[in-house]
Amino acid sequence: MPSIPWRPRIILPGRNFRLPVRATDDNIALTAEHFETIATRWCERDTARYYYLRSPEKQGDYTLIATHNGNTAETTIQVRTLNNLRQPHTYNGAQWPRRWPLGQNYHPTKTRQTLQDDPRPERLNQETIAWWSSQPDHVLWSQLPPAELPKAHFANCHQGCPNCGTAIFKYSGFYPWERNHLPCDFKSQCPNCASVYPSNNLTKGDYTSGKHADDGYGYFDAEGHIYLFHAPMNASVLERAAAFTNAPHIEEIQTTVQNKQHRAHSYRIEAAEQLGAHTHRLTLDVTSILGRAKVIAIEDNKIDFGFQIPAKSGNLHGTRLQTNDDWAVIANAHNPGSWPPGNHHH
Repeated sequence: MPSIPWRPRIILPGRNFRLPVRATDDNIALTAEHFETIATRWCERDTARYYYLRSPEKQGDYTLIATHNGNTAETTIQVRTLNNLRQPHTYNGAQWPRRWPLGQNYHPTKTRQTLQDDPRPERLNQETIAWWSSQPDHVLWSQLPPAELPKAHFANCHQGCPNCGTAIFKYSGFYPWERNHLPCDFKSQCPNCASVYPSNNLTKGDYTSGKHADDGYGYFDAEGHIYLFHAPMNASVLERAAAFTNAPHIEEIQTTVQNKQHRAHSYRIEAAEQLGAHTHRLTLDVTSILGRAKVIAIEDNKIDFGFQIPAKSGNLHGTRLQTNDDWAVIANAHNPGSWPPGNHHH
């Protein structure tokens, strides 16, 4: 009997996904009307034929039927638009979508952009900055990996490189692979032996080419070891855009300023004026608020909060605490990094 061990229950129109059909041999046929078949391959290790499909552009419930030696297995995939998915509905006894408050219609609550990037390296690659800053929106959006593909932290932290093995780990530990982000090509190069993986090109819809193909779920060697070449790229590719894009090109961004005590604080940029090729004058809103918390108890000059403010204890020393319209300097703070948040003294 054939089986379909996994399929997306709901998917947006025009999205790519992988559908496995398992059977004892490759004598499999799939009927998937209105779905586009991008590629297909038989995997002896999994005794499964993988179909790479694109969902229909029209919303509806679609039935897919797998046939093997006269036996069939079928499944249903719901194609839904984003607006439809935003409508409250019940599935398996739970209310969807899982946002708060449950059961109410969608309405946007975001009032401004809240991007806060990591500190920039001391030496910036001006060519990289110029490339990211000059790209139109559709090019930047194309860098975002599809939501259907898995994400991962590293390619392989045991076997290392398929060609040179663990010798790769002398370069940056478990994160040694060199990657191109200008633009992102989803390729990884070994810094030790210069081998490039995977052999296929997902940016062109190629899921299967070559001896080291990674369809997004990893390449497996002859011993069954998995190498996740695409998944770490999916998780990190846009970090390069955030790290190297010029701040003045992004409205309402936050910047980090260090004072003479070397404390870092984030401030909102109100305006940016270009003074030179790489110099800008920033107007900052310096009335930054680190956080708000409910007061649990007050004893003398010690206040217990019921919420952990997202700041290091040292960053709170010497800053000010506002209660109603009054301000007071914080003499000492204790803000341990625990979860779930408990009572913290400030």
